[in-house]
Amino acid sequence: MARVAIIGSGISGLATALMLGRRGHTVTLFEQDAREAGDHLDEDFHDWKRPRVPQAVQPHSFLAPVRTVLRAEAPDVYADLLARGAREYHDFDWFGEHPSYRAGDEDLVTLRTRRIVLEAALTAAVRREASVDVRRGSRVSGLAFEDGRPPRVTGVRVGGETHPAE
Repeated sequence: MARVAIIGSGISGLATALMLGRRGHTVTLFEQDAREAGDHLDEDFHDWKRPRVPQAVQPHSFLAPVRTVLRAEAPDVYADLLARGAREYHDFDWFGEHPSYRAGDEDLVTLRTRRIVLEAALTAAVRREASVDVRRGSRVSGLAFEDGRPPRVTGVRVGGETHPAE
């Protein structure tokens, strides 16, 4: 399996680290911010100044296919989202009465939440994943390359150190 370096612990970085770690890869996740989402969601939502993440204070809705993937690939994350206050909303709820049932209607459920709730649930899952090492407060300064055509990335630079990765 590969040694993977991920730069940034936003939603995509956290989700990528989680999925790769669960598939047996050794993952190091580098994040320049020392703070992580989790224990104080209201404080994080209202008071955490994140100029590089302007969408952090916006509500988020996840369409039914995203919910389906979460339930299949990361049921622990999905359960944590619901436990932290995310809400399911069936797409037919806007009707006064649900239309006649058709196969697949049970999957027409979106998930509504705040971004910080998803970040917190992913952060908690990543913390539980033994093959993922999260290095907060680690600003990546560059990539290490191996000569060739095309050049191949061999690691990331943090401070004066190079961390190997494929």
